[in-house]
Amino acid sequence: VVAKGGNLVLGVGPSPEGLIQPEAVSRLQVIGKWLRSYGKAIYGTTITRHYHEGDLWFTASKDGRQLYAIYALKDGETLPKTLSWTVNIPKSVRMLGTGKTLRMKRHNGTVTVTLPDGMRNEPFALQLNM
Repeated sequence: VVAKGGNLVLGVGPSPEGLIQPEAVSRLQVIGKWLRSYGKAIYGTTITRHYHEGDLWFTASKDGRQLYAIYALKDGETLPKTLSWTVNIPKSVRMLGTGKTLRMKRHNGTVTVTLPDGMRNEPFALQLNM
């Protein structure tokens, strides 16, 4: 949603007893944990000229100096070993949350990034250094 210039509105209301349901608490904790690692690609960002390719969604810092790629893992899928795209080609790529620089190859207008072993099977975000 943020890659297209939108916002996520997350509403959680209490039960008649004034309590938040355990399922809602659990979901909010998962979202909070993800945002602690990858929130830089969400907070204070804006749309980019090329905001989507395949399962990647791109955002930019407000000043446009920093780009991010958010990988949207579909339900039931497993993370691939590599990601490739043809827009927003960076000089280098880092994993948000760990800061680890990832192995990257550029060839004929396509960049291919090798993901680290042992990653959790969940959506994640990359920092693209332009």
